[in-house]
Amino acid sequence: MVLVGASSRDIRCQTVFQWRGDAANGSGLHLDMTLADLLASDKGTAVLQQHLGAEMLAHPMLEMALSMTLAQIAPFASDLITPEKLDEIGAALQAA
Repeated sequence: MVLVGASSRDIRCQTVFQWRGDAANGSGLHLDMTLADLLASDKGTAVLQQHLGAEMLAHPMLEMALSMTLAQIAPFASDLITPEKLDEIGAALQAA
């Protein structure tokens, strides 16, 4: 948890985040990255092609989804991006 304030008794803002580790320990790829960030990486592109197929990555509406994460895209492609598929992709990204 990160707390921001004028003093320890005057907290004005707080947030929680999860540390995903250093990029040096693996590719640094994860599911919370945007589609554009995943596709900017050769390893990310390979994982997505393996799990979603090259056809999806060539879809005409792909450009509209580049600023979204896979979890945000999933409701629009629920037949292709199931919760199980997201788990598989997440594991593959971490292993890449």
